[in-house]
Amino acid sequence: MDKLLVLALLALGSVAGPAQASTFRCNGLTQLEMNVCAAEELLAREASLERIARSLRAMLEGEERAGFDRSQLAWSAFRAAECERRAYASRSGSIHAMERALCLAELARERGVVLARPTR
Repeated sequence: MDKLLVLALLALGSVAGPAQASTFRCNGLTQLEMNVCAAEELLAREASLERIARSLRAMLEGEERAGFDRSQLAWSAFRAAECERRAYASRSGSIHAMERALCLAELARERGVVLARPTR
């Protein structure tokens, strides 16, 4: 099977589509319970992104792989800073952890979509 097709299939099975971009479902009644839900969402999105990134990286060699690694490090730093910025207003509140986790999850979802797009 073509490597790009495999990557695309991984992405389709692992990344929610645009219609689900901001969907967060949680049965938690307290902020602590909602924070746990958000943390679980983040773990799921990061696992999905890791599968996609690992598959893509396996197709790369040499400088192209090194460039991919550098772009992932830069994206990771951007994501952390961007989510701190987005959640800044709640920094002293109990909702801060949830807002930050949901931001990190959303950006991980978006990155997975970007990485899954064929570039060759």
